[in-house]
Amino acid sequence: VTPTNKPSQSNKLTVTPSVTPTNKPGQSNKPTVTPTVTCNDFIGWVDRFGDGCDWYEEYDYSCSLYGFLTNEDGITPNDACCQCGGGGAVTPSAAPSVTPVCYDYIGWFDSQGNGC
Repeated sequence: VTPTNKPSQSNKLTVTPSVTPTNKPGQSNKPTVTPTVTCNDFIGWVDRFGDGCDWYEEYDYSCSLYGFLTNEDGITPNDACCQCGGGGAVTPSAAPSVTPVCYDYIGWFDSQGNGC
């Protein structure tokens, strides 16, 4: 038997890079959701001079100078204000949810010994 036509394909290997990355075995190309940690200042907190956390944000040097001073309830800006390294960290879930308006400070007691 004699072939009548030569094959139209060559024996050379052609490599063309893919524009779309491929996944390694066991990996998915689904996006991953990484929750963002946010910080909330203690609502209504003020220092012994009547300044709130917004004052500490406006004057960024204030945390290092006054951050250790307690208010009449014994809470410092370093405890209450995100700017000073305090506040309440909240990690939202990947799904939207209703968040409370107020956060209790665990272990907080006022000058008469009342907690939240």
